[in-house]
Amino acid sequence: MATPFFFQDKDTVSRQKLFEEAVVNNRLEGLTVSAPTRADGQRWVDGLISADELVKLTRARYGLH
Repeated sequence: MATPFFFQDKDTVSRQKLFEEAVVNNRLEGLTVSAPTRADGQRWVDGLISADELVKLTRARYGLH
C-alpha cells in the first residue's frame, strides 16, 4: 500500500520555508510566535490570505496600528 502524498505547489513550499525561517529568526532573538500568529501564518502559507493581510492581522493583535 502506497503512502499518501500531499501535493504542494512551488509557491506553497516557498511560503512555508519563509514562514519557518521567520519563526526561527524570532527564536534566535529570544522571542516566541503565538499560536494565533502561527495559525495566521499557516493561512498565508496555504494562500488563503496575502502577506499584507498577515501583517495587518499581526499588528492588530499586538495593538500596532
